[in-house]
Amino acid sequence: MGCNSSAETVVANKFATANKEEIHQCQIKCSSSSRQVLPTNVKPLRYEVGLTPNFTEPFKYKGFVKVSLIVNETSQKIICNVKELEIISVHIIKNSKEKEAAKNFTVNQELQQLETEFENSLIKDENLTFVVEFFGFHNDKFGGFYRSSVEDEESEFKWLMVTQFQSTDCRRAFPCWDEPSLKAQFDITLRIPKTLTALSNESIENEVIENDLKVVKFNTTPKMSTYLVAFAVGQLEYLSETIDVCKALKNCTSICNEVKSKLVPVTVKVWTGIGEKQKGKFALDIAIYCLKMFTEIFKVPYPLSKMDILCVDDFTAGAMENWGLITFTPEFILCDEYSTLQTKMDVAETVAHEIAHQWFGNLVTMNWWDDLWLNEGFATFISMIAMDLRFPDWSYFNTYITEDYDDGLERDSMHTSHPIQAAVKIPSEINDIFDDITYSKASGVIRMLYYFVGKETFNIGVSSYLKSFSYQNAVSEDLWDHLGKSSGINISSLMKTWITQVGYPLLRVLEEKYNEKNQEMTITLRQERFLTSQNFNVTDSNSLWSIPLGLKTNEKDYNFLMCKKEETFTFKYKKDKNSYWKMNNQLYGFFRVLLNPEESIKLCRMNDLPPSEKIGLISDSFALARAGLTSIADSLELLNEFLSEDDVYILKTIASILQNLISIIYKEDTKVLHSLKKFQKKIFYRHLKIVGWEYIENEDHFTQLKRTVVILSLADVGEESVIMEFDARMKKYMNGELGALNSNLVQKGLDLHLQSSKNQLEEIKRLLHLYATSPNDDVKVQSLQSLGCTSSPEAIDYLLKDALLNLNVIKSYDVRTVLYNLTYNSPIPLIVKPLLWKWFKKNWDVLVDRYYTTKGSLKAILVICTSTSVDKEFISEIKSWAAGEDCTEEIVKQKRLLILKSLKSKLEYSLEEIENNARFIEISKSELLKWAELNK
Repeated sequence: MGCNSSAETVVANKFATANKEEIHQCQIKCSSSSRQVLPTNVKPLRYEVGLTPNFTEPFKYKGFVKVSLIVNETSQKIICNVKELEIISVHIIKNSKEKEAAKNFTVNQELQQLETEFENSLIKDENLTFVVEFFGFHNDKFGGFYRSSVEDEESEFKWLMVTQFQSTDCRRAFPCWDEPSLKAQFDITLRIPKTLTALSNESIENEVIENDLKVVKFNTTPKMSTYLVAFAVGQLEYLSETIDVCKALKNCTSICNEVKSKLVPVTVKVWTGIGEKQKGKFALDIAIYCLKMFTEIFKVPYPLSKMDILCVDDFTAGAMENWGLITFTPEFILCDEYSTLQTKMDVAETVAHEIAHQWFGNLVTMNWWDDLWLNEGFATFISMIAMDLRFPDWSYFNTYITEDYDDGLERDSMHTSHPIQAAVKIPSEINDIFDDITYSKASGVIRMLYYFVGKETFNIGVSSYLKSFSYQNAVSEDLWDHLGKSSGINISSLMKTWITQVGYPLLRVLEEKYNEKNQEMTITLRQERFLTSQNFNVTDSNSLWSIPLGLKTNEKDYNFLMCKKEETFTFKYKKDKNSYWKMNNQLYGFFRVLLNPEESIKLCRMNDLPPSEKIGLISDSFALARAGLTSIADSLELLNEFLSEDDVYILKTIASILQNLISIIYKEDTKVLHSLKKFQKKIFYRHLKIVGWEYIENEDHFTQLKRTVVILSLADVGEESVIMEFDARMKKYMNGELGALNSNLVQKGLDLHLQSSKNQLEEIKRLLHLYATSPNDDVKVQSLQSLGCTSSPEAIDYLLKDALLNLNVIKSYDVRTVLYNLTYNSPIPLIVKPLLWKWFKKNWDVLVDRYYTTKGSLKAILVICTSTSVDKEFISEIKSWAAGEDCTEEIVKQKRLLILKSLKSKLEYSLEEIENNARFIEISKSELLKWAELNK
């Protein structure tokens, strides 16, 4: 079937009208019996929270909470969430002001619930106040109201008491109804040492000095979910700027008229430890820009009068969008003139992402965690839009394609993937979905929809959605409804195929026919699920997607929609030696395309194809080869088409693919490794003569990035001239001549300096000292990452036995960084990878004690220590250990099995990754050897 009509017409013809209200009600009323949720007999309306943080051991703080409740069903019980709290007393106050103590109360540790029973019934529709006094603990597990260390100007460590509540750790700070749909208002009061600063979601209403304490009362928050509540206390300083959004926007009057209010000035502050505030200037500028930009895009004002951005040293989440008090780790908020280009890009993107959440996630919040993808996917995508507008020369979307987009495709090509809209039943499952599917695939699918319906149509629908559900909860269907109204398309039916089923399609061309008379091309396509393993089951074989199919020719672009397993499309096409057609225009679609080698080569030679298209051709070629659908030798030959390539993002893609290939075949014939490294040198060496080593002030972004990619790519494969130049520059750098090595190259310089050191153990200790004492955050991170590059067994032994789990040497949240670099950057993987697995097993009890209750940490460590192996025998060894076959005591075995139950998805991911690596080597070994022989 040929179709040159608009996307709107195509979709309208494809779908019958659905009963949206029925779908919406079904989704939002999803049986609560299948989820571990609180009873609905009462509902919180407003919290009054009073806490007195404790800065001395054992870090036990006192608190109270008064919750205004409405009774929905007559009963004698009130059940709320608590975790790791010591309950002192519970009572209620009714409208008559009579106080009734609880008849009894118990804490169900497994369900994390405080169950309270009263003598008299709570009557339906009555209002009452639920009051709990309790003790809490400032833990060191990075959740709840925890403690983080801050270094002052005298290099002394002070405590910052700070919160991290997502997903279900508000209950760790005070008793609450800890579910996203149970929104309420919050009045926060903190009693703190009078020399310290207190922050929370809202601005300060008043402060009162009481001897050595200061009582800080904050203004009442808007209606919000518990996971977004935040507060912090410590020695802090700030940079600030106030933006009058009304003056900054061209269309302020129309926005004000729509919301029937004037846009109020917003004060933005970046808070840091003492002496660090100037490093927050770049983040402050980005925040101001995003406030203006998102107000203009969404046509909805930021609802608070202030926005605090806080740097937290000890913080595993990276960044958190708490409403009005956004928290970040130093690497995502601090930078200066010495920071790398990558650091600045990371800061800009992360700040934009978290500020996008102030609307999408905070103002309108998911009804339940199965729609987390909508929060995170949207914020990931819209932050790219904002940063692409702010820094057009940084080409953010090409970065997105080479990183997030490709990560999503890779993760979703595995059996252990999950649907975007993942079923979440119990709290322990929530953290499993903070992954590449929820962020990368979700943003890719939203990006696909954005370009399919068009920018203006998409923004109108999103704005309507935000206005309709402000201060409320929503489900995916609500957004589809508003986008459907703005576009005239049945978005719900289109998107259901992408969010409710796992995986994504591979498109094959079954037939193409050219009609010379009408100058038309007719193609027949087939869709099927793409799996790296190619191990299909019945569900995989029956998978079917509604695919927005952008098709590009040398003369015109077309939009089709493919909804059948096999379908035929016709488009205008004048066939000659310079003509071409290509599916997945601009990589807007979330799918892969199978082409024969000749077609891929022809398309790569087309000068008018943008870099993103060529990146897609390279990525698809190697992904298909890894799955065994095409030849790895053909994929490597395709790279010969880029020997004269100048685009930095294409070069970055090539370097990444070759390094990944080298990391998989590290145990194979050295001839293959040698040829691959030689091939990488061949591609990149000519560029070094052009870009050189010197970074010039005010140089354009692409030249800086290209120089960095070229030099690092050559160093990765041991190009002798580059290694020698690094050595000469590092000697000067180490002697205090910091200008000898640009900040973008310091990381690699430290790596190589360590590897060339005659005493790597001493060099490891020097790097650890730098990590502990350097005032520069980039240097701290670079020193830590370099530890994994040692080639000394003695130094590795020291790291594994004496450093990694010693909190006086490496902070607990930094252990993952060292492990990651040992796994992926070690020059001796044959030695290191087995040692990491042995280390993991030996220290299992310590790891469980330290990381089990820390969001994602134990799961991440498990994956790092297992997933990069290529030995099938290793799979049996992991399964044997996971089954507890080595345990001599039943109680030890049962404890391990219980903990591994919550790690099940990550363990299965690791096993599948090993299986895929081993299978790829098995099917590609002979081809690689032949290729190596021809390219030696």
